[in-house]
Amino acid sequence: MHVVLEKLTELDMMVRRMIHEMVHESFGIEKYIEERLMSTNYLFLMIMYIAPPA
Repeated sequence: MHVVLEKLTELDMMVRRMIHEMVHESFGIEKYIEERLMSTNYLFLMIMYIAPPA
């Protein structure tokens, strides 16, 4: 499960970087991309639910 979450986090970061780059480039403020990306870090959290007894 840990490996899957690591891969999902990597994919999320890659997609967010691409989106931020496109938006920043469209406004002509490319120099702020790294600053913006470093200010928004997210974690994937998994919570284990146990089914109630039937």
